[in-house]
Amino acid sequence: MAQGARRRAAYGSSLGSAHGRRRGIDDDPLVQRDDRSCSFRTGTRCDRHRRSRVAARTYALRVAAVARTNHRNHDICASTACQVFGGYAWTKNGTFQVLESHSSNVAAWSTAGYIMTYRGKPILAEYSSSTGGYTTSGGVPYLAPRPDPWDAEAPLHSWSQTISVSQIQARWPSVGSFVGVGSVRRDGRGDFGGRALSLVIYGSRGAVRVSASSFQYAFGLPSDWFRLLAAGGRFRFTFDMGPGTTNAAVHFLQERLRAAGFFPKTAAMSNYFGPITRDSLARYQRAHHISATGFLGPVTRARLNATS
Repeated sequence: MAQGARRRAAYGSSLGSAHGRRRGIDDDPLVQRDDRSCSFRTGTRCDRHRRSRVAARTYALRVAAVARTNHRNHDICASTACQVFGGYAWTKNGTFQVLESHSSNVAAWSTAGYIMTYRGKPILAEYSSSTGGYTTSGGVPYLAPRPDPWDAEAPLHSWSQTISVSQIQARWPSVGSFVGVGSVRRDGRGDFGGRALSLVIYGSRGAVRVSASSFQYAFGLPSDWFRLLAAGGRFRFTFDMGPGTTNAAVHFLQERLRAAGFFPKTAAMSNYFGPITRDSLARYQRAHHISATGFLGPVTRARLNATS
């Protein structure tokens, strides 16, 4: 089972790091004249409205410039993938109703002429609906990776998907009969050690390292931020590990040892197999009458895989 969160490049949380001025805003009389009940202090609902309006205006200017460069007169598609607008107003049961929020309109009026720039040009103010908890780099200084704890409330923050052994064998037949997946390299940011970068698929005839994006697209996973669990939601140890090993499987080993009472509760878990992991594993081995080497070999792996 692949388990993770919808992790995409997201730019919304970085919008405050680049800015430009076309005109004054803090003393704009429109704020006082049109919405006396709305406070524009930083962090308030109205402040967020203003930021989103500046971002939207900046994005429109940016994509318009790109469209002109590519000799097009637009850069948008006629579906909800590009736009969602219910209209300004409607008449329902004979009653005329304005759908737009007054505070949102005031935010647009009070920021008129205001955009965000980097080196004199409009920034790429695009954002995604869900970051998974950590944004990715956009390739420019103002789109640096940042934590996004608010994403935990997003409906697509977490997901799970089942992948069968036959699917993996069909996609990478050169490895033979599927044995397991391991040696996952990650970017180090967020849950599970961050987004997956690459992983190794082990089989009876060998192993192959594939990029996480290839694995993602091969099985239609929502993102490249995932971890792989055996059927029933339990990680299966499929290869030996010892002191000095660094990969995501070490973290699962530490979790299993802690749940069994052998890994110290005060010790931080990581992807590194160090002295604490070695000593904890040796205690586990002694308790189960296995040679206490502190090394994860076939006998210890079989014991761990046989228990929850």
